[in-house]
This record gives sequence, C-alpha cells and structure tokens, in this order.
Amino acid sequence: MSIRKGTNCSKYLCIALCILTIISFSTSCKKEDTKKSIGVTSYLITDFSGVDDEALNEKAWNGHLKAMDEIGIDIEYLTIRDASKYEAELNSLKDKKIDFLWGIGSTIGDALVKVAKEDTDTNYVCIDANINETLDNLKCIEFKVEEGAFLSGYFAAKITKSDTIGFLGAFKDTISDKYLYGFMAGAKHANESIKINIEYTEDYANKEKGREVGRKLFEAGCDTVLTASGYADLGCIEEADKSGFYVITVEYDKSQFANRAVVASVVKNIDTVVFEQLKNYAENKAFDQTNIIDGLSTGIVSFEVAEGKKRLLTEEIKLKLEELKSDIVEKSIIVPDTLEKFDEYK
Repeated sequence: MSIRKGTNCSKYLCIALCILTIISFSTSCKKEDTKKSIGVTSYLITDFSGVDDEALNEKAWNGHLKAMDEIGIDIEYLTIRDASKYEAELNSLKDKKIDFLWGIGSTIGDALVKVAKEDTDTNYVCIDANINETLDNLKCIEFKVEEGAFLSGYFAAKITKSDTIGFLGAFKDTISDKYLYGFMAGAKHANESIKINIEYTEDYANKEKGREVGRKLFEAGCDTVLTASGYADLGCIEEADKSGFYVITVEYDKSQFANRAVVASVVKNIDTVVFEQLKNYAENKAFDQTNIIDGLSTGIVSFEVAEGKKRLLTEEIKLKLEELKSDIVEKSIIVPDTLEKFDEYK
C-alpha cells in the first residue's frame, strides 16, 4: 500500500515536472520573440488620459509596442496630467538619451516645439498638431481626415431613411471644418438634396453636453450623425443608442461604447504611423524631418464600417465607396476642408 502511494507520487511528480518544463520552455520562447535592443529609445508623451485610454494615446503606444517586439526599439511613456506643466516636464527629459519624443495634439505640440528648439539632440514628432515651424529635429504628421469624412458622408446619405443627417463638432475650428466639409461633400455627392444639420457642443470634455446636443440633432430628424466633438461624442453615442439612431465616429472605432448605434468610423491609424517612422529610422540610421500630410493614399486615414453593421454595406454601396476612394487617391476628386473649398466643390 505504501509502495503504491510512493509510485503514484513519483508519477505525479514526473507529470508536474513535465508541465513545469513545458511552461518554462513556452515562456522562454515568448521572450526570444522580442527583438534584442538596437539602442534606439522612443518616448511617448500623453495627456491625463494615459496610454490605456482606448483612443489615440493607446493606438500610439501600440505602435511603440510593435516597434519594440519587431525592431528592438526601447520604449517609454510619460503621462503629464497638468497641461500647464508640459514644457517643464519635457525639459526634465533633456538629460536622458532619447532618440524620438512623440506628442499628440496641438497643446502638447506647442510645448514640443519650444523644447525642440533648445534640445537639438532629440528628434521630436508632433502628431495632429497645427505647427508652422521648420526645424532639423522636428517632424509634423497631419491626417487628411476630410478624405475619410467624404466617404462617411456618402455612406450616411445612402443609409439614411429620413434624408436628414447631422454633424456634431466641438468648436468651429480647423479640425472640425475638415470633418464637416468632407462629410458634407460626400453626402451631397450621394444625394444633392439631402439635408445636413450642424451643431457644436462648445466643449470637448463634456459628455452630458454631447448627449444634449446629440438629442437636439435627433429630434430635428437626423437619423445618422457624424460625431467629432472629442469626449463629448460619448454622450451623443449613448443618446443614439437609446433612441435607435446611428452615429459615425472619428479617430478610432467607438463601437465598444454602443455597438448598436455605431455604424462606421473615420479612423486615424496612428499605430501604423508610429511603427513605420521608427522602422524607417532603424533602417536608415537617420531622422527624416519631412512633414507628412496624408490620408487615404497611405492608409493613415481609413473609413471602416463596423463589423456588426456590414449588412448596411450593400454591394452597390461597397463598390461605389471603393470607386470614390480611388478617385480621391488619384486626385480626380479633391475633397474640400474649408467652407471656401466646399463652395468651389459644389
């Protein structure tokens, strides 16, 4: 009896050791999958929302993670919660050996430019910021979101049942105009007589304001709305979900907030941009300060119909969207991004 117990224990011990060996082997394989460091360091600067915001910061960080795994880039991030301290915090990094320092948005971008003028040993990249500076160590990346918005407007005009669609912006500014006039041009391309209602929240961060203004659009007859009002979008999205209407989101797919309401998105593929820039630097051993202003042609902007809403994408609409995308890439269609250009487009 005791021998049998000992035999079973030995058997179980062998099995346990085998399992531990397999686990250990699997873990070491995973570690080997990550590229050895090539001695290039890249920092991502984020605002208060950090790198797990399920938005643009997270996409930029995902690009960094991919660069670490596939290229061997050393990566770090710094979250600055107080916008008034951007410049001071950036200055505190000057003593570190950093090859790339990234920032998203105009507020961080302004601080990056000031520091870049003094810290010429670091390469600075501003994403989605209106910067009118030319420095050897500064690169600006802007998204031609009006091109994706054009496709979204066409799609909205084709799926509406009320022949009335809407646009929700935060403020009447350059970025909002890109979305607005691209959206309007695409909608008018599909249906010249379609009605387009326009509203602004006057606040990027107020979710309840987004809900209130979104409700106003829906009550005015809009059954599909393009939302481009920052965090306030979430209020409009929730109102659409509750009321049975559709929204098209911008920057990233927000269908996780309301799967029924979100039908499509105009996406900024920041993760791709970050990875490609770091890859080019690693391969060429040189910083290319040439600014990038692009959209559909390179894929840094895309229009994507939500997985759960593919039924709305009929074969006719799908083929037409592909045709329109090709026309935009080949510049047969020049998408307007201002009121003046929209008036000329008409």
